[in-house]
Amino acid sequence: GDIPLRRLVLTILDRQKGPLKQAPATLKHFYPFAGGLLEHILSVTNTCLHLADKYVTHYPELQPPLNRDLVVAGAILHDVGRTLEFDDNLVAVQPTIEGRFFGHLFLGRDLVRDTARELGDIEADLVRMLEHIVVTHLTLPEWGSPRLPLIPECLIIHHADDLDAKMEMYVRCLMNDKEAGPFTARDPILGRTLYKGRQQ
Repeated sequence: GDIPLRRLVLTILDRQKGPLKQAPATLKHFYPFAGGLLEHILSVTNTCLHLADKYVTHYPELQPPLNRDLVVAGAILHDVGRTLEFDDNLVAVQPTIEGRFFGHLFLGRDLVRDTARELGDIEADLVRMLEHIVVTHLTLPEWGSPRLPLIPECLIIHHADDLDAKMEMYVRCLMNDKEAGPFTARDPILGRTLYKGRQQ
């Protein structure tokens, strides 16, 4: 793999390891519990590894090929700004001032950019694409994305990220529901009731 890119990822992870182990992925929407952020990042990265290998093989004619190292780095760092978005109050986590001002996309991009500058050995184009992934992985403006993904690596990360978040929300809704009958109560985040009356 790309050694400078790997060093960048490991440096950021090492510096953020405290909040990474404790932070929720979000306060209410998905993985809203201590350690949820790390669980989400690991899950998304595993899915991205699978998809990157699938599409590298599927599109051998693409030149340059899909960058597997970039997909993995982007998957690991896509939400790293959330370590700065929330405070470290274990009882009632709150957004930080920076979190409210800028959100996890810009905080994550700053972490990537500042650390890359400090290390000084990563290909500039690779850093730019990694920053692009961090800023655009939400894709939709209404979800907070200021720009649309312009590289295929980001497409993989976006869909793996969205699927992982939605699946966790579905499972938590189904497992925690106390409603009588075959449907859950309406989930305010998902905006729907889910069918829980299935036998298989």
